[in-house]
Amino acid sequence: MIEQKELKKILDKLPKSPGIYKMYDKDEKVIYIGKAKDLSKRVKQYFKKGYEHSYRTKKLMEKMVEVKWLVTDTELEAGILELNSIKEYKPKYNIIMKDDKNFVYIKITKEDFPRIQIVRKVKKDGATYLGPKSAAHKIKDTFKLIKKIFPFRHCSLDIVMQDNNKVKVTNRTIKFPCLDYYIKRCIAPCIDKCSTGEYAKIVEGVERFLEGKGDHIMKILNEQMMYYAKLKQFEKAGKIRDKLEKVKDILEKQKV
Repeated sequence: MIEQKELKKILDKLPKSPGIYKMYDKDEKVIYIGKAKDLSKRVKQYFKKGYEHSYRTKKLMEKMVEVKWLVTDTELEAGILELNSIKEYKPKYNIIMKDDKNFVYIKITKEDFPRIQIVRKVKKDGATYLGPKSAAHKIKDTFKLIKKIFPFRHCSLDIVMQDNNKVKVTNRTIKFPCLDYYIKRCIAPCIDKCSTGEYAKIVEGVERFLEGKGDHIMKILNEQMMYYAKLKQFEKAGKIRDKLEKVKDILEKQKV
């Protein structure tokens, strides 16, 4: 168990901020990871006199000799970081998170014209996986928004660029071009509407956006909003303003 002098130093330094805390044993191995809206308040609960702990927590306290923490901007970020850290360190006293229903990944397939999809499992298929991302319903909202900004595809068609610079479409599970093309949600590589290079730029934009590097998107939307405002098309300007606010909100949640 941690010595009282060291414990006091730790408790005095704990910030009143959201984040995660890691507990270590004498071998410097992580044995527990938790998250908190207020790190100071949460960690101090473990050491309150007369506080009734479960058998598992009592054993944890006996083994624990050190506590470290990492501050995040929001409680949401703390939750994502906690999940990632538990999967990485596999602490002895954490209940294994077998149910990841609230967490999803964004998959970018490895193809001439990559598909971007929301999935729940990572496979060894050469694709790029971004995540895990927080609550699935929020990511679906994000997905709908970025589809309006980046005209990428998420269909089941297999599209290959041939040597004659014409595409070959197989696995024809849907009629193409589909509705997404007509409502400007997809650039339609299925009918040769773009090159692999042009499409790669769209995918790069999605990746940068989901990694929180969305300054260029903010700039584009802001310019569009000002353009419509000058034309006194205030309804269109208002819709872009609302979209801009959603983008800001999403970017804040992507920092982890």
